[in-house]
Amino acid sequence: MSITQSLGEKIVLQMAQTIRVKSNSGHRHTLSELPRTDAAAQRTGTDSVRNRLNRVSVKQKRGIIMKILQLLAVTAIATIVWVTSAFSAAPTWNLDKAHSGIYFSIDHIFSKVNGHFNEFNTDIAFDPADLAGSKFDFEIQIGSIDTNIVKRDKHLLSADFFDAGGFPTMTFKSAKISDQGNGMYDVAGTLTIKEKDYNLTLPLKLEGIKEHPAKKGTDVAGFNGRVTIDRLAHGVGAGKFYDMGVVGKDVDVFVTLEVLSN
Repeated sequence: MSITQSLGEKIVLQMAQTIRVKSNSGHRHTLSELPRTDAAAQRTGTDSVRNRLNRVSVKQKRGIIMKILQLLAVTAIATIVWVTSAFSAAPTWNLDKAHSGIYFSIDHIFSKVNGHFNEFNTDIAFDPADLAGSKFDFEIQIGSIDTNIVKRDKHLLSADFFDAGGFPTMTFKSAKISDQGNGMYDVAGTLTIKEKDYNLTLPLKLEGIKEHPAKKGTDVAGFNGRVTIDRLAHGVGAGKFYDMGVVGKDVDVFVTLEVLSN
């Protein structure tokens, strides 16, 4: 008898009352329901189960053993995956809103118009040693746009540009973070504007991680990143003001973050 068969039969003996086998007649029985044709089979306990098991064909035994081993293998794999995921998540970081911002700049004929968004939330997890478990997610409230001119802000919120009444937020959700060396990380993900998704890679520079000088026991990390976005390719405006030579199409975005450890 092989080691596998011996191990399998021991497991079968323990699980005999719950495993179903197919008899020669085609009817499915539990082992406890198999016919008892000899005196030994009338005894209870392990000997009785063993005698009944002996009357199951070799083919049926092997089938039962293989099912049990497959079940054990699946259970073991699931346990390993769960344990790995439970302990591999990168630490989360809370946004220090007073020292973070999302800024933008765009051409207006010859000048540069600068602005920012006053309200945005982040969901950040980061560990340089665990980029697979790291993420940078943003949700920006379009209505918080601020270019220091109320009339211009209202125009940007209109259907000519962001259409904030119908689409109050835009989001960015990271999918993969790649180490580019020298503290630079490419954060690839999906930018969603007006419920349409666009691929975007946001380069971020890790400026450092250290204990916060003013908050003992709390770490602070800093990130800065710049990216240029074609607003027309992302549905922000139809091109009317660009064709007039008034408003440019390329928006320079600057993201600066200070985040605090939990």
